Amino acid sequence: MFGYKITTTNIDDSNNTDIPLLWQDYFESGKSMRIHEEPFIEDHSEYGVCLPLNQENQTFDYMIGIKAPLDPIQGYVIASIPAATFAVFMVPNKNGDTFSTNIQNTWNYIFNEWFSTSDYQLDDSSYDYEFYPMVDKNDTTQRCEIYLPVKKK
Repeated sequence: MFGYKITTTNIDDSNNTDIPLLWQDYFESGKSMRIHEEPFIEDHSEYGVCLPLNQENQTFDYMIGIKAPLDPIQGYVIASIPAATFAVFMVPNKNGDTFSTNIQNTWNYIFNEWFSTSDYQLDDSSYDYEFYPMVDKNDTTQRCEIYLPVKKK
């Protein structure tokens, strides 16, 4: 995949502010339009990917991107998601809540409830990501699936 990234941290929940701000910038600055106009794009679905945690300073990169050839693409960051077994969570569309609130609530559910009652634990050998399926670049339907790499406890 290719796209844009920031470095953030879970410390003091900074990521819960930084990541929505990246998405806001992605849409408001025209980066979204630019990326979807690239001539080699076949699938306009978007991804939000959490890259590995830097244990030294407790930071991680978060990337917004689209599937593309792994050839270097000028002006973008390139990443590849390693194969894994994934637990998949659908983000509900709840009336009265913003889409980003629903996404954050789903992440909170996963880490505060689901993992403690499931037979799985996080598998650090791959990346967790959000998948935003799109029919085409003009699709404005808000859908999100969260993919977490897991392994048996």
